[in-house]
Amino acid sequence: MPIRLKPPISRKVMSGCISACLFAIVFTILEPSLWVEPESVGHLLSQVWGTISVYLIYSFPVLLVYGSLTSMLSDWLVSSFTTYIGSTRPLLQKIMLAALHLLFGCILSYIGILAALLYFLVDLWLSRKPEPYRAVHVLISFCFPVGLFLLAVISLQLVQS
Repeated sequence: MPIRLKPPISRKVMSGCISACLFAIVFTILEPSLWVEPESVGHLLSQVWGTISVYLIYSFPVLLVYGSLTSMLSDWLVSSFTTYIGSTRPLLQKIMLAALHLLFGCILSYIGILAALLYFLVDLWLSRKPEPYRAVHVLISFCFPVGLFLLAVISLQLVQS
């Protein structure tokens, strides 16, 4: 018998895994290095791969735990509020969800806003599937951050040698 997770939990965990990878890549593009200026192309590549792995190490647990919990809280708040006012307009719900995600992301300044925006977009994209995600999908989504981290570390070693 396959393991079944509650539908929002599995989607939220998958959103955390995927958005952590996207955040590490996008934030590396925006802030390639917080420490030193590159001296050559090889040095720049080394910094990029090293920075991706560092950003991923720190962003993955935050997006997985904090992002998933605040996203579930946002879903519950929006659902409760729209039920209370008697509105079922999906656009209003999405705008309210986006606002709450960004509000929860403000805690970590612009870095948190970027992470919250990416998490919201990934979760919105994953929510388009009508049937719930299974545990195997969640396990596969954990391969993304692990794979990106391994790719970054291996590429860093190849660039430095």
